[in-house]
Amino acid sequence: MKEDLERLKELSHQIKSGELYEDLISKLSEYQNRKSNKKDKSIESIQKKIESKEAEIQKLFGEIIHLQNQLSSLLDQELKNPPKK
Repeated sequence: MKEDLERLKELSHQIKSGELYEDLISKLSEYQNRKSNKKDKSIESIQKKIESKEAEIQKLFGEIIHLQNQLSSLLDQELKNPPKK
């Protein structure tokens, strides 16, 4: 019983002095920062993956254009010099 009274007195002191409020605000801010950092890391990770895929797509487009040009050249050669039977 005496311990409970001491705890209540301590709690009362913390409330009156603002310590409890400051502690709660501090912990809330800390929690929000951790939460936002996790989101930022997640967003950054997704952005990196998107950029990587965009680079792969650009490379594939370049290869497709190169292959189209080769095919066009081969077709032009075939039309100029048809195979003899």
